[in-house]
Amino acid sequence: MLALTRQAGVQHAPLNIQINSVSPGTTMTGLQRDVTEEQRAAFLPLTPIGRFAASEEVSAVIVFLCSTGSSFMTGADVSIDGGMVAL
Repeated sequence: MLALTRQAGVQHAPLNIQINSVSPGTTMTGLQRDVTEEQRAAFLPLTPIGRFAASEEVSAVIVFLCSTGSSFMTGADVSIDGGMVAL
């Protein structure tokens, strides 16, 4: 997915078409609410921030990518994973 985002971003940039992606980490949704405390306790140490993302945190990045504020961004991936990618 990352290579596709980068390649498409470069390919379509001359047409002023932006291609970006979002890579969310574990996000608290209806599905995650059913995760047991034991499963949650095993997973959270893998996230430096120490919690799951709120869906609003992910959607805020998507709104930014859809706005003129990201007009000079293309071929980029935004990780919203509480620092997991940094480990």
